[in-house]
Amino acid sequence: MFPGLNLTFEVREGLVKHSMDFEPGEYPELDDYLPGQRPPLEAQLIDLADEIAYNTADLDDGHSAGMFTRDDIAAAVPAYAAIHETVEMQFPGAPEKVRFLEALRGLIDFLVGGLIEGTWRAAEASGAASVDDVRLHRPRLACLRPDAATATAELKQFRHAHVYNAPQLQAERERARALIAQLFQLYEREPQRMPEPYAKPGPPRAVLARRLRLHRRHDRRLPPQDRRAARHRVSPRLPRSRKALLRYGHEPPHPPPRRHACARRRSLPARLGRAS
Repeated sequence: MFPGLNLTFEVREGLVKHSMDFEPGEYPELDDYLPGQRPPLEAQLIDLADEIAYNTADLDDGHSAGMFTRDDIAAAVPAYAAIHETVEMQFPGAPEKVRFLEALRGLIDFLVGGLIEGTWRAAEASGAASVDDVRLHRPRLACLRPDAATATAELKQFRHAHVYNAPQLQAERERARALIAQLFQLYEREPQRMPEPYAKPGPPRAVLARRLRLHRRHDRRLPPQDRRAARHRVSPRLPRSRKALLRYGHEPPHPPPRRHACARRRSLPARLGRAS
């Protein structure tokens, strides 16, 4: 089977709960990832840091491409307008690009500071003292200070209007969509033209589904003290993405993983023998 990436349970949970929480039964295929609970604080912080990175990097790219000016940003985002005004007073003779980058640096500082302060205040007010407290707290503890949250929402609206949905990009987007559709149709008609090993036929969906059921049944049969270890190990029988394997029926190549420490203590056959 596909060897996987040897990711810990918390990393995989953070990927599954990226920017969303879900309740038990809402997504049955994700019930292994503690539905009804929030991810660890590290994953919560990554979500918001990702949003900050998208907002500021897209501003840099769009401005460099001439899609908008600094004045356009200032008109849509008051928090940026204040930074823009300060930069204009401090560097009146600097080139346009230098003033833009200086304002962008100030914006990043404002948003990151808002994330640090907002999360610190929320954590202190919650009284959370353990990982379980973080998981059970509603809403998520990682959050932006109110003014930084408002600026983030305004920046997101701005980049959607001026970058993602910009008229000058529509023709190129349609061309890319058509090329990808043609490529998909070609590989669907002639799968042998795909590079190895993607051209190899995968196991039937019924076989894959049975493997997943056997894995879940095995974890339920483990003694309570071993169930958490089972979450952390990455079995060589499991694909990296169950849904992707069921959908596409093939297994991308990856180098053999190093087995997790808890998986080295007892082999899988030994665990199965003990459970039975």
